[in-house]
Amino acid sequence: MRGSALATRAASLGTALLLAGCAARGFVVPAGPGTVEPTLAEAYQASVAPCGDLRSLTADIKLSGRVDGRRVRGTLQVGLTRDGGVRIEAVAPFGAPIFTIAGRADAGTLWLPRSREVVRAAPAEILDALTGVSLSPSGLFEIVTACPAADDAVVKAERFSKPDLARVSLRSGAEVWWQPGVSPLHPMGARRGGALVEYRAFAGDRPQTVRLGATPGTAGTPGASRADLSLTLQQVETNAALGDEAFAVAVPDGAKVLTLSELRQAGVLR
Repeated sequence: MRGSALATRAASLGTALLLAGCAARGFVVPAGPGTVEPTLAEAYQASVAPCGDLRSLTADIKLSGRVDGRRVRGTLQVGLTRDGGVRIEAVAPFGAPIFTIAGRADAGTLWLPRSREVVRAAPAEILDALTGVSLSPSGLFEIVTACPAADDAVVKAERFSKPDLARVSLRSGAEVWWQPGVSPLHPMGARRGGALVEYRAFAGDRPQTVRLGATPGTAGTPGASRADLSLTLQQVETNAALGDEAFAVAVPDGAKVLTLSELRQAGVLR
């Protein structure tokens, strides 16, 4: 699944969700405002500057957790690009994949080869129906790389005393938290799009284990979340050349078209 070979091996949603529902969260979002501290912005920007040329990521991912109260588990192969390309395959022990997601930005396809069913919608809507977390492909890319777009400037930097945490608010609306004074500067948590993220482990400068849930209030009921997922990334490769064929899936004539609501009820990730 490296380079153009992604088209044959199909990469998946750069998220292997592995810790859901296990230990208590190590990161808790601080309550209330912090104290503005501009030097924190400089520290954060310096920490993400080296990944400014990151364009694509492929990875194998192990997934487990809960969606809508159901336990889920699986193996994914992931291909993502910063400009919104996504391909996801849920690998089965034998035979055809459980599903394939492919697309760009606001146009995506989910193909279920075993039942010959298809969903056509924005990738963020497909991911929300499958996992309970609404994320665009570029948002997902930024979560699993912990690398924002180069023009996503810091608009506010704050420090909290209890616990001792720093936060930057970015132009895109994302927020990132870390522990000041600890080197290297790795994020502990983030809010991005409809996702609340906890970074549990890094391999070098890249996230290795990520816990993912929906931002409170985005799951239909205030304070509720449909998802509690954990991702472990393996076989990570960056800046592989991914051709257009990686982000398309051939759907045969006669496939049954499902709505997003029907997909949500189907519980594909079980």
